[in-house]
Amino acid sequence: MTSLVSAVCVFCGCGMGEDDKPACEENEEQCPRSSRLATDVACDCRCVAGFSGLTPTRSFEGTISACLPPELNPVTATPEQRDAALELRSAQFNQRVFKFCSDKVAGYLDDLIEMQQRPRDLQAMCMGPRIRCKCTTTGAQQQTSVCSTPCVDRECDKQNCLPLLRVGGSVDASGCSCSRVNECGNVTPNIGESPICLNRPAAILRRQANRRRSSREDRTQGGRSRQRSTTV
Repeated sequence: MTSLVSAVCVFCGCGMGEDDKPACEENEEQCPRSSRLATDVACDCRCVAGFSGLTPTRSFEGTISACLPPELNPVTATPEQRDAALELRSAQFNQRVFKFCSDKVAGYLDDLIEMQQRPRDLQAMCMGPRIRCKCTTTGAQQQTSVCSTPCVDRECDKQNCLPLLRVGGSVDASGCSCSRVNECGNVTPNIGESPICLNRPAAILRRQANRRRSSREDRTQGGRSRQRSTTV
């Protein structure tokens, strides 16, 4: 029976530990403040790869810079979407921005990383390592030129998106220029929903700043830091 349960978990992805939901998701008054003039948001994400209790798990952390969808973006919104956003109370708007990270961006990362990590001989069976990403944000505050125009809506593949998981425990989407994932016939975000538009320049600048800090720390310790793509 134990082996049967394990097999079910392997195929269905159960056994992954679930942390409590952020307070913001339950209570809009607990959400960080977001500016209604902002066009993009930095989502702080943590992705866990593996099956808890079955195989060793590995965690990866990073900041995903994404453009707010038109319904929350004052520049790319239609007049109707802009009016609807203005009708939201501040706390409601803050929660919508937070859930964009915790729901939409996290789900996009789940499917994209799973697709990238699946061994070639298991791709047709849609089997492979399970990934669970959780994303939060301290709020949307910036308006950028990149997120002031709609992105090109394209499906992710090996040519337009480098592996997100990196040796050293980071998740980095700066090498991706795609907006939807076709994961075993399931498209994320769904057709008809706004695509996930990544703000790659913001991600690259943030990554370079982190690397400069790491280099200074390594010189102090007499070591060197290196990053490269990895599979789990």
